[in-house]
Amino acid sequence: MPNKLFKRERTPLSIVAYSVYLYLSGLSCWKVSRALSPFIRRSNRSVMNWVHRFGSLAEAFYIGSAKAAVVDERSVIINGEEAWIWIVLEPRSRRLLGLELSWTRNSLTAYLFLKRLKSPYGIRVIVADGAPWYGVCSELGLRLIHDKDLLNLAERLSKEVKRRLKDFDLYFPCRCRRPFRHVKTWLDAWRGYYNWARYHRSLKASPCNHEGPEPLSILRLIGGDAMS
Repeated sequence: MPNKLFKRERTPLSIVAYSVYLYLSGLSCWKVSRALSPFIRRSNRSVMNWVHRFGSLAEAFYIGSAKAAVVDERSVIINGEEAWIWIVLEPRSRRLLGLELSWTRNSLTAYLFLKRLKSPYGIRVIVADGAPWYGVCSELGLRLIHDKDLLNLAERLSKEVKRRLKDFDLYFPCRCRRPFRHVKTWLDAWRGYYNWARYHRSLKASPCNHEGPEPLSILRLIGGDAMS
């Protein structure tokens, strides 16, 4: 049964899933539209709408518990203003537990972010750099440690997210009234792709252990199991 967000989609869900996969893999919306053209004609705006609807399924992306998490933050520009991406990575499986966005980077932001993550995942240990805002870990009952090798994992990933977000804003600059929500939906879509569909050589699967044709993972997430 297709997810209600895609239930009335006139395009076959297999085409939608493959389009979302191609875009989140690195192709521009225009190139995805061109790739589909031998089979079906859809505009680059249609592709972006599918990506946003996929991102709206963030609640379906829950990926189980995690005892430890590596946290990193990186600045980005949204609609001409500085914002911050917060990344939380489970180091063993490389699962992306959190990919959040904020206008500020301080102790209150870190506290609220880590508090939201602690309950659903059961996190007990936080690996982070020596930034003062991570001192709030003690207030949340979290053990804070520093490990350069583990931090490198999150830093490399945050750089990649920033690069992809820059490409996204280049082709689809946000002129809407809610630029924060616009970008956050994209981040949620990319998190779903990263955890369920993106192949990792070191893991020989996706972080959520899916094996097989990668677009089928996205098809299952949008509710098209019967078509796989």
